[in-house]
Amino acid sequence: MEHDVELNYVNSPDDLDVQIVGGDLKLGSSLANRIIISLFTWAAPNDTDNIPDGVTPGGYWGDNVASRDTETPGTFGSRIWELDGKITDETPALVETYAHESLDWLTDESNIAEYTVSAARHGVSQIDLTVTLTMANGEMQRLVYADILNWGK
Repeated sequence: MEHDVELNYVNSPDDLDVQIVGGDLKLGSSLANRIIISLFTWAAPNDTDNIPDGVTPGGYWGDNVASRDTETPGTFGSRIWELDGKITDETPALVETYAHESLDWLTDESNIAEYTVSAARHGVSQIDLTVTLTMANGEMQRLVYADILNWGK
């Protein structure tokens, strides 16, 4: 579906952009936009999370408001920001865990049969994330986000 302004992941999580086509904002998939926003909005940390020195814990202001469906506040965004660009052998697995947490809402979408996330390390300083969606009609959609730990660096 094309009915939202399309967000373009350019080079890093803090480098999202919109395009002008024929004098108008380019429209795109609201699903793709929601995935970008879910992955790259800073979720509030868990009580047991180890926040990097010098980093102010994030969190989406709307987490303090109860959702329409329940009386308890929800959580929004991902904890990928907690990794703070430090890459170790364990980082791809942590990225996958945090991405799964932030995209768990996909399982409630009637037009999505399943989704997978895969993080891959490239060299010493880059992690790429791939989200693969299998739609209810069998169609597959692959969304690739390069260098996802490059927060303003």
